[in-house]
Amino acid sequence: MQNPRVQTLIETIELTQNLMVFYVKLLKDADPKKVFSIEGIDLNSLYWLVAHLAWAENMLILDGTYGESVKLPWLDQFKFGAEHQIDEKVSFAELKTTAKDIHQKAIAHLNSLKDEDLDKPNALQFGFGQDPTNKVVIMHFIRHLGTHIGHLSCLCKLHGVKAV
Repeated sequence: MQNPRVQTLIETIELTQNLMVFYVKLLKDADPKKVFSIEGIDLNSLYWLVAHLAWAENMLILDGTYGESVKLPWLDQFKFGAEHQIDEKVSFAELKTTAKDIHQKAIAHLNSLKDEDLDKPNALQFGFGQDPTNKVVIMHFIRHLGTHIGHLSCLCKLHGVKAV
């Protein structure tokens, strides 16, 4: 296997991404814009989560590892720390297509990396308590995606969709 470290990270991303897609598909009949409140706290909608995950992959993988990111004027509305919002000009179907396109572009970019590129500084200078390498930013993307998969799992329960 050429570049086994990079390939292991890609395999992990793909497995994690497939789980995210599984939950989104389970919610196909749910209102993607529905916001649930628990004890006065609003949770993010399916719409916002899909948009946020697309933003995160674009920023962390493409921008973070010197790839060519997707430039969409509305994508930054869903960045880290952004308030929950629905952009009525962007349909949920468009969000899902955009997320898929970003993911395919990110995987293609990662496939262009060599194992030694993982040890180089990332473009964002994000280290999350470690040296800010490309490997660290990729691994953070994986754990970020996994965290939001937990949110999608909760949305399944809240929408009355049996997941397992």
